[in-house]
Amino acid sequence: MKKAIFLCALYAITAFHLSANAAENIMTEKQRRKIVTEEISLILKQDLKDPFSAVITFKFISNYKVCGEINAKNSFGAYTGNVPFFGWYGTDKKTGRPTSIGAFTMEGKRYDQTDFCK
Repeated sequence: MKKAIFLCALYAITAFHLSANAAENIMTEKQRRKIVTEEISLILKQDLKDPFSAVITFKFISNYKVCGEINAKNSFGAYTGNVPFFGWYGTDKKTGRPTSIGAFTMEGKRYDQTDFCK
């Protein structure tokens, strides 16, 4: 009888420990958004003349789309004005972690952000 109680207690402790570890591996929406915004910011800043001057405003983040505007200094040291950008990302279905992330700007082109950002 003592052996059965000991095995049940051991099983309960092990099951609790495994479920706690599984819960730690699944990302929350807040964590996912933080990673996505940081990665998209890095992608957008890599082609700028002054990446440290970039002001990035995220206007819309959904399950796989990101929209916003970026404003940065040009070669003359003046801010160019807000330029819209569009981004996307995929997530791992088991962990919820972002996998593929990309972004592009629409500088100098006509755009309709309302169609993409719904």
